[in-house]
Amino acid sequence: MKFGFRIPSFKKRISARLSWKRYLRHSLGIKMPRGFGIFSNPKKALYNKIYRKTTFGIEDIGKTRRKNIKHSPSIQDNKPNQNNMANNDEIGKIIRSTNRALKVTSQNFSDLRNEINEIYELRDELSKKLQITKLKLYSITFLHILSYPLVFGFFYKKISDIRIDLKKKIKELENQLKDAYIKLTFADASQFEKSWLNCTDTFSELIKSKKVWDLTFSQGINTVKERTNATTAFKRTIIHNSKKEIEFIKSDLPHIFIPNANGPDLFIFPTFLILYKNRQDLGILDLTEINATLEFSSFIEEEGVPKDTEVISYTWKKANKDGSMDKRFKGNYQIPIVRYGKLTFQSDSGLEEGYMFSNFTAFDGFSSAYNYHLLLLTKLQGKAQPHIETKTSIIINTPQKNSDYKVTDEREAICPYCKGELKKIPGSKTKCPHCNKYMLVRTNPKGIKKVVTKEEADKIEEEWAIESGNHDEFIDKKEKFKAEKESLKEQFGKMPSDNDVKWRILNKELMENAQSMDFGLYRNTRFNMGEILRKENRLKPALGTYLEVCYIDLNGPNNRGSLLSSSTELLKEFPPFTPKDGAFLAPGVIDRIKKIIKKLDANEDTTKKTFFEASEKIHKTLKLPLKPETCWATLWKELKDVQ
Repeated sequence: MKFGFRIPSFKKRISARLSWKRYLRHSLGIKMPRGFGIFSNPKKALYNKIYRKTTFGIEDIGKTRRKNIKHSPSIQDNKPNQNNMANNDEIGKIIRSTNRALKVTSQNFSDLRNEINEIYELRDELSKKLQITKLKLYSITFLHILSYPLVFGFFYKKISDIRIDLKKKIKELENQLKDAYIKLTFADASQFEKSWLNCTDTFSELIKSKKVWDLTFSQGINTVKERTNATTAFKRTIIHNSKKEIEFIKSDLPHIFIPNANGPDLFIFPTFLILYKNRQDLGILDLTEINATLEFSSFIEEEGVPKDTEVISYTWKKANKDGSMDKRFKGNYQIPIVRYGKLTFQSDSGLEEGYMFSNFTAFDGFSSAYNYHLLLLTKLQGKAQPHIETKTSIIINTPQKNSDYKVTDEREAICPYCKGELKKIPGSKTKCPHCNKYMLVRTNPKGIKKVVTKEEADKIEEEWAIESGNHDEFIDKKEKFKAEKESLKEQFGKMPSDNDVKWRILNKELMENAQSMDFGLYRNTRFNMGEILRKENRLKPALGTYLEVCYIDLNGPNNRGSLLSSSTELLKEFPPFTPKDGAFLAPGVIDRIKKIIKKLDANEDTTKKTFFEASEKIHKTLKLPLKPETCWATLWKELKDVQ
């Protein structure tokens, strides 16, 4: 018996291929099935088997065995069969969007991203207020019930009044939370609106297909080795027809929702797509920046043909190159080739999703409607990337604004103080190059956005207070501000700046929040202090303050109030920090930290040192459950892409 390398014989190879006996057997289909040599010539079959095990030839050098995907059906492409598969086809390809796609915002929709961040923080604050108010109601109710066995409940009626007030406040907060959302109003272009309605109508029929699959993995097939006409195998996961909305986004036109089996869901609006995982992780992509492919797919179906699917042909489990039955395999059977619709979304920003639909007729209707809509969208915008300002107006519905509230931009490139002309229209607080005074940008309750002076901004702020019914609270804050300003003037012997007064007020609020164990409000106060530092361009202390806010957020701060803080048993049931349930990282804070890191040109070690200096102080004083080391690992995952 030979061991090692087999010396090739080109003479025998040529003779075997020119053999008339071999040609006759193959032509008549009477060749012996594979594996039957043990019956016709056992001695030679056993010798050949051992010989192949103990020796190797030229064709075996560098050859790797390919693992089959047992659960993946095969798909027939319109491409010619390939005998030699590329390396990527050998390994396979995962079909899913990257985490980068959840952070990306198309240039035309940066305003929408900012509005989403603001409304998210507003809803988060309202949710925390609602939670603490409910806890107060529970404790007061318990005290109210306990007061009657202790007799004083028959005489002391103030507890009952507090309960009524808390119930009213809860109802008011629930209504405010319900009304806090972003409203998208698309321009009234008749053809554009009709085009999108055609898309949603045809998709509603398409999603009702008997089978809809999310394609999660693909791998090339060696057609010669596997004896099949299919060139690609897919792993498919069935998804079901469902309706879902993003709670803080509403639109006057319906959207298309596509669930995702291995990643964030897809919400398609008339001009953009939202890749949505949760309130913090979402990507906003311009439809014209997405490569959407809607194509016919000829599929070899081995799992049962859906009722709404058209069978276009048949093939064999083991087939020859010409598609005929390979008679060497025992029990070879026919498999139907069906017509499916295949939808894929891809973009340079990391979006990659694939879907397959069993109802090709419905798919063809949606394909025509969607392609027409994209062409119309490009035509209406005059270029490939549409501007959200021309097609969509974003309306922030805060709790006190009515549903008809719309913003009209009346800003001009003129200083409101000296009337000097500016190079561009201010977008926020800007210093005039002529008179060196700061101009502000404000929107009044009538929805008019203008560039104003400090005095005009104060008047608009008061108008908003009247509009929201908080005028008394506004007056109290104003008087408190004046009193603090006078106090600081006496203390330092000179007139303090507005930021100095705000800092004094925030410091007092910080102490009050810590004493009453309202750590959600404590966190908000620290954030406001960080905003003052950032606006004063004191970036290093601002960075430390923002990192401290993130550390508090990862510990899940709650507002427990003075009523609960006095009860040890209630604090055990409702702890001030719940990192498992309440931990989060606000996108607005993360964005500010990234910008500061870039400006300071800080590296990971510098940022880590700043984080630990800020967090170790409050870890002991506030008795936070998570150590700084644990939180830093989570935080840096969000910040590392800034490098």
